[in-house]
Amino acid sequence: MDGGAGNIKLVLGDRHPSTKVDIDAGAAKFNIFVPKDSGIKIDVDGLLSSIEFNGLVLEKKNKSYISPGYDKAKNKIEIEIDIGAGALEINGI
Repeated sequence: MDGGAGNIKLVLGDRHPSTKVDIDAGAAKFNIFVPKDSGIKIDVDGLLSSIEFNGLVLEKKNKSYISPGYDKAKNKIEIEIDIGAGALEINGI
């Protein structure tokens, strides 16, 4: 997903064993919804003014945020985000 500035809402499901999302944006606010039971890995590069996780527990390892049990999860969601400036909100559903 390539984007400039704006508010972007993205809802991901758990019907596939592996989902990969690559986001490249300028100044934007992302509101992403992911299933709580999925293995989640988020790689962040850029200038984020804030990162929020609602309903999820993610551990920070270098520039990545990883859910406990990621390696053993039935389905995995991997999000790579490169953002010029903005905010990221990840919500567990």
